[in-house]
Amino acid sequence: MPLPSGLELGPYRIIGMLGSGGMGEVYRARDSRLGRDVALKVLPDAFVQDQERLARFRREAQVLGALNHPNIASIYGLEETGSGIALVLEYVDGETLADRIDRGALPVDEVLQIALQIAEALENAHEKAIVHRDLKPANIKITAQGTIKVLDFGLAKAIEDDASTEPGLSLSPTVSVATRAGVILGTAAYMAPEQARGKAVDRRTDIWAFEVVLFEMLSAEHAFQGETVTDTLARILEREPDWTRLPPHTPRLLRSLIKRCLTKNPRDRLQAIGEARIQLQELIQDPGTPAEIGDTPVFPLWKKILPWIAAPVFLAAGYLIKPTAEPVDRMLLQFEQPLPPGQWLMHRYRHSVELSPDGRRVAFIANAAGSVVTPRTIRETSGAVDQPRIYVRGLDQRDAVAVAGTEGALNVFFSPDGQWLGFQQGQQIKKTSLVGGTPTTLVENLRLADAAFGPPGISWGSKGRIVFPRGLGDGLSIIADTGGDPQALTTLDAASHEASHRLPHFLPDGSAVLFTVLRYTTVTPDWKRAQIWVKPLDGDRKLLLEDAMDARYVNRSLIFARQGKLYAVGFDPSTLNVTGRPVQVLDGITHSLYGDALITWTGAAQFSVATNGSLVYAPGSIEPPLASELVWVSRAGTATPVAGMKPLFRFAPRVSPDGKRIATSELYVNKDIWVFDSGRGTEDRVTYEGQNAYPIWSPDGSRIAFRSDRSSGFRIYVSNALNSRDVTEVTSGPFDVPSSWTADGKEILFTRGNAAAGANSDIYVVSLDRPHQVGAVIATPANERLPEISPDGKWLAYISNESGRDELYVQAYPGPGQRVTVSSDGATEPAWSKNTNELFYRNGIHLMAVRFRISGTQFVSETPTMLFERPEYVGAGNSRATFDVAPDGRFVFSQRVTERAAERERQIFPTTLRFILNWADETQRVLAGAP
Repeated sequence: MPLPSGLELGPYRIIGMLGSGGMGEVYRARDSRLGRDVALKVLPDAFVQDQERLARFRREAQVLGALNHPNIASIYGLEETGSGIALVLEYVDGETLADRIDRGALPVDEVLQIALQIAEALENAHEKAIVHRDLKPANIKITAQGTIKVLDFGLAKAIEDDASTEPGLSLSPTVSVATRAGVILGTAAYMAPEQARGKAVDRRTDIWAFEVVLFEMLSAEHAFQGETVTDTLARILEREPDWTRLPPHTPRLLRSLIKRCLTKNPRDRLQAIGEARIQLQELIQDPGTPAEIGDTPVFPLWKKILPWIAAPVFLAAGYLIKPTAEPVDRMLLQFEQPLPPGQWLMHRYRHSVELSPDGRRVAFIANAAGSVVTPRTIRETSGAVDQPRIYVRGLDQRDAVAVAGTEGALNVFFSPDGQWLGFQQGQQIKKTSLVGGTPTTLVENLRLADAAFGPPGISWGSKGRIVFPRGLGDGLSIIADTGGDPQALTTLDAASHEASHRLPHFLPDGSAVLFTVLRYTTVTPDWKRAQIWVKPLDGDRKLLLEDAMDARYVNRSLIFARQGKLYAVGFDPSTLNVTGRPVQVLDGITHSLYGDALITWTGAAQFSVATNGSLVYAPGSIEPPLASELVWVSRAGTATPVAGMKPLFRFAPRVSPDGKRIATSELYVNKDIWVFDSGRGTEDRVTYEGQNAYPIWSPDGSRIAFRSDRSSGFRIYVSNALNSRDVTEVTSGPFDVPSSWTADGKEILFTRGNAAAGANSDIYVVSLDRPHQVGAVIATPANERLPEISPDGKWLAYISNESGRDELYVQAYPGPGQRVTVSSDGATEPAWSKNTNELFYRNGIHLMAVRFRISGTQFVSETPTMLFERPEYVGAGNSRATFDVAPDGRFVFSQRVTERAAERERQIFPTTLRFILNWADETQRVLAGAP
């Protein structure tokens, strides 16, 4: 019978069951002495009653306790009480490798990183003469930080029964007691031949299991699959794995390593896991060439090109261009180039694929090999993922080459001569030579709400000029390609509701710039009102097209995007006039029109056309709208939409002190703060300038503080009254985010710094009586953020990564006093209850509650408990962006409306590029034949 929550085994209090198996039941428990969570493996009663076996187990446990390695889950000790005997183990939060494999085969580079950590764990244990004996994906955990932890080291031997005479059963605790075939197969499938025969095992047995796990990661299939345990063991003893199930792109060296480790005779097998570790390290540094199935040679990409018939029929991406009577001068060729295995085009809704002007090279931005990331993981890990980088490939070459110094790059673009690459990196614009060298910084201090996403578009003209928008709500600026001070090229026309000038592209002679004007209404960005304009470097700008975005010039025509399609229209560069009517020329292109943040709404289309008429594009479509809504959530987790509010794009909700109003940020082009009055059912705009976010209420509910970029950098402003344009600037930036107003209304605590961009963040305070005179509250080499003052003004809750992970801490305010650690397995977004002794915070998708009491001058917190899950929350950053606590005890959350949001996010990342050579010629034929 499972142990109930709350039961105490010595100093350990049971929180809940984690699982059960042949070695007993496993529980999550709280260590009251050290204030940490542990895993308790409670041994079966039959085992405990065998005194001789128990004595041997104690001896083995002492040996296993000597293991100390970052990739091995530690054994803390053995707890023996009247309620039973339990092994005290390190609690490892995260999914198992088996869970990860269930979602499909892993990319080769991800496999190499995981395998290397497993090998290092095995090597450490083998050096201490400890053999795992039961290595399998279910015994391998992947933490949220990507660290591998191998569980249950040596427990197979520690718990085995010498009296067992069945071959193999004593060597596998799962097999010896399990009754469900699936569980039995889960262990039997990883047995080495000598283990299956019941012979003595040693470290080479682990090497066999290690490679079976590696095979499974690559193929998502068991190396030795049978319907029953007997069938499985027979396959292990008699057959070879089906090597064709390994992906064709598996490097030859890796394939060779797997084969050598899966040699049935242990004498012919790899003798030390350290040898495998060395080979894995070499593979990570230089993966080498892939091996096709059966080790057939790899053919260059150009030998796989499919020539398209030179006829009046032009087929591209499923779109049929109607025939014309005129012959085609040059043959059309179309082919695809898959990105390297495990990589996605990390467009992040900016330009991430570009042909050189002569059409001989392609540059693209992809995530670092093997790192499968989506916008969601970027948000939830505060950017802590492998950095994308620029790759360049000549179209007459097989392999793409990573460009040094471009980690985290966005907005790739070529110089007019094709010898340089430009890109945005953090708050800077840089250039780098394709012959090598260190990137040169051209522009500093871009006005970006999030440096991880960058300005929407950059272009390099033939007159030695580079044009770009300084921020998301700006006109265009221009700078020499040798650096210097940027100069304004265009300014927004507020009377015409212009929100942004973006996606610039020089005409070939460098004399003028095409760009997109994004316009908006008071409630929504209006893509139908997007326009294409042209601005001569010396002269007035001119409107060219309505309902059009991201135009480029090629061969007497403009190519532009509209709703995931490409259109062409005639254009005279000498007069800057459009001729004729637009004609659709391509369907199915990745086009950013929607997303779940302002930073994703750029209108950028992932295509590029060279001067020789060649086209490259990322197949896809527009992203479906992803709205969010505010919902009331009870302590039981029951959600009810906030009545009267439309499901638009909202985050960072804050409930007024009287509980009747909600202030929110909107994720629009000109982000503003809005206040919803639940009594009247109305919504009023609070801000009118710049991009604004993260509102917090004054204690009396008469004012709101917020972050804005209306001046340089991100500063904190305070509205002097609601529904008023009169505001006071109280900090000078450059990265300030308000979090909490003190109870007397005289001070605001805020976070300064941008941890997501690699800078340090600390907690400061500013007095409203002395704007810009800020004082440090907590400033250390660690990142501190999200300060929240208790309702009585005496305690400060905040988040710090001092321990290596974000955790929640509380200390007296303004001090002095001892700091109290409140959480132990991750925390963010603290919030105080308005009328109870509770503190709330978010741990991933879980909302946690902590009861506390004040003992004299001490803050005493209890063990955190989970209230409910909110898997579709919206928001991240250096402020509480997800939820707030109302005075009546309810919670208000911002959550996604679109179903299957995570799947949608994965689908919008292309994994292949399509090329069409001589495409512009055919476009001209289509335009000539258009009515």
